[in-house]
Amino acid sequence: VRPILRDRTECYECVTKPAQEKTYPGCTIRNTPSEHIHCTVWSLAECADVFCQSVTALSRRKSALTENSILHWDKDDEDAMRFVASSANIRATIFGIPPMAGNIIPAIATTNAIVAGLVVVEALKIISGDLDKLRAVFINQAPNPRGKILVDQVPFAPNPNCFVCSAKRECHIKMNPEQMTVKALQDKVLKGALNMAAPDVMEATTSRIIISSEEGETADLEAKTLSELSIANGAMLMCDDFQQKLELKVILHESKTLKGDEYEILQDSGEAKENVDESRKRKSMASPEVHDGETAAKRILLFNVPVVWEV
Repeated sequence: VRPILRDRTECYECVTKPAQEKTYPGCTIRNTPSEHIHCTVWSLAECADVFCQSVTALSRRKSALTENSILHWDKDDEDAMRFVASSANIRATIFGIPPMAGNIIPAIATTNAIVAGLVVVEALKIISGDLDKLRAVFINQAPNPRGKILVDQVPFAPNPNCFVCSAKRECHIKMNPEQMTVKALQDKVLKGALNMAAPDVMEATTSRIIISSEEGETADLEAKTLSELSIANGAMLMCDDFQQKLELKVILHESKTLKGDEYEILQDSGEAKENVDESRKRKSMASPEVHDGETAAKRILLFNVPVVWEV
């Protein structure tokens, strides 16, 4: 759980994120079955037999472990899956719910409860005005040498080189104005790279609106290149994303070597983005968990204070 407050902590874009691998959530397995077991429904008697067998198998494995060792959950562990599936079906029967598929991947309710509790703790600090007590909290997969599962750290201050959370919200982008279209600028650069949701863009010199968040208002400009709109090297675009309360200046740098919708995001010095700010590349004390290849960022407005909870 990482509280993010504008002008006080680094933003979501500054946080180093692990490489994401495309996977499919197990909760959709009944909609897209790929194996016979995905379509199998056990009877109550079968659930009871499987439950007893799995408990026996897991108990035997636990007894073989060294002292203070524990069994770890793994969705690819057949004994663990049979235990969870049979337990879920037995419990469902108790409450009058029809049995579910035999091979299920359950939600980890305990982790969800811990994260929800941590979010509330940090939210209470914001409500009470104790912003100096805010902490980023991580859940370890196993206790650390000090025996702790939860590890916290003071949130990092805004990154002075970030165009989102720095006081100087300005971004330099290299592109080929003769080939970059307005549509590509909107979708690939502003929405794709700069993570804007619904940008409004005005050319600073002429005050002409070239991109509007109002549907259809600038549709006739989407196929035009920037050079056709007299936007060239050194042009300044004033970008405003009302949904995220983000105002950003984008300065264009011309490059004949870039083709089509290719672009590079630069810093003020002209260095490529990936080559700067090495000092801020660090590993957290405990990396946040990634489930199904995704991390979730939950954005809320708390007492008119923009807050992002990274979970």
